Amino acid sequence: MMIYSRFLLVSAAAWALSAMVAYGQEPKIPLPLKASLVLTPEFCASEIRRGTFRERFAVGEAACTTLEPALKGTFSSLTVTNALPTSGNSQLVLVPRFVDAGTVIGWYLLTIRQMDVFLEWTAKDMSGKTLWLETVHGSATHDPLAKHAGEDPLMGRALLKSLIANSVKDAATQSASKMCGAPELIKVARSH
Repeated sequence: MMIYSRFLLVSAAAWALSAMVAYGQEPKIPLPLKASLVLTPEFCASEIRRGTFRERFAVGEAACTTLEPALKGTFSSLTVTNALPTSGNSQLVLVPRFVDAGTVIGWYLLTIRQMDVFLEWTAKDMSGKTLWLETVHGSATHDPLAKHAGEDPLMGRALLKSLIANSVKDAATQSASKMCGAPELIKVARSH
């Protein structure tokens, strides 16, 4: 019975949020929480290796420049740290982690046409208790037939870097949206 009532509560909250957006009403943003975003040196240097040729996707570098601006308006206060905080006045600690990345290669000149990244978020309170866990999908596409200023139509480093940056930026935007609508985080915000 408990699971069913929780399902109904989450469904009702999601419906209410979608109805608010559909009728032009914005959900309460920023969430009234003081959050710490943990961007460790290891995370910022993280790479995912995939594909036949074991391509390296430097997703961490792109994330460390993108996540803070994307999440800035999500919380009443957001501070960035390079390690898990052991004390302080944060009510929420946000820890990102890349779990996967992939590409779709097109037939024309064998160029990458789409890149997907999967970013896992763990939101904890200061005692270390996990309050929210979510995986977010970010995607970016490239049309090899379209002219792009200053880019070689063949797969080049600049194009790959652009695809990585755009897919991570999409994941960051999706993260902010999911955090604003997460019932667990809304509950934490209401309790403080």
